[in-house]
Amino acid sequence: MANKDLIRQMKILQKQINKITPTVYACIALTLYRDYEWEGEDINELFIRSADVWCEYANDTRSMLKVCEDETGICVTSHLDGSSMEE
Repeated sequence: MANKDLIRQMKILQKQINKITPTVYACIALTLYRDYEWEGEDINELFIRSADVWCEYANDTRSMLKVCEDETGICVTSHLDGSSMEE
């Protein structure tokens, strides 16, 4: 019974991921377009490059989140008020 529940929960999680990921990309695209006047072609190029970076870390033991913070100073697991999303 536990395995069936786990499988059901994983399916629910996958549906949520499939819904939220395009929404995040849409938000980024709209921000770049509206606030920074990026063209659609440039935004698509950014998304393609970001997929390359994603693949770079697919089999890497380093955390992409940690490398992002180290290289850019941006901690994507923190709220704007400075509190951690991991708490």
